[in-house]
Amino acid sequence: MRSAAPGTWSGSSTDVCLSPNIYVYTPRPGEADGTAHAVTVGMNDFDRPPGAIDDPGMKGGIDPQLDSLPPGSSAGDTGGPDEPEAAELDLPGPNDPVAWSYVEADTLVVGPNGEELGRVDAMLGTEIEGIFHGIAVTPYKDGTTRVVPADAVTLLTSSRIEIAYDADQLGAAEEHHPIKVD
Repeated sequence: MRSAAPGTWSGSSTDVCLSPNIYVYTPRPGEADGTAHAVTVGMNDFDRPPGAIDDPGMKGGIDPQLDSLPPGSSAGDTGGPDEPEAAELDLPGPNDPVAWSYVEADTLVVGPNGEELGRVDAMLGTEIEGIFHGIAVTPYKDGTTRVVPADAVTLLTSSRIEIAYDADQLGAAEEHHPIKVD
């Protein structure tokens, strides 16, 4: 196959160059029968600009605009000089719901009617998977640490935990036996 310059027609050939790597080839009289077809010549993924297809956000290898959001649109950029810092915005208030891993030992535990039942001895869960299993509570009534399963916990805040158990149900709950880890 002979090639023509990009976008031109070669007078001695029936090849047409559509782009630097794509040609339309039409067999000449006396050559094998067939119809015109496009032929790629030497094109591969290494010829493309980086990011052109693999990373649509990179629009053909140009650097992305890193700061495209207006002030105040991201967690680290809270706006003007009189605005609060990001750390001030991230802290929950004493009555805001929190994740189980945020609750500390000795947090107040209350029953369904607001009755103070005891204090948290430990939060029970798997930290790596983030699975909450329940709470080890030391009740005021007898001082024996008991397990309250996760499905009996109705609210977690940084200042108190509400459970569905009253004092008698908590006293009858399974005793907590912590696992010693060396």
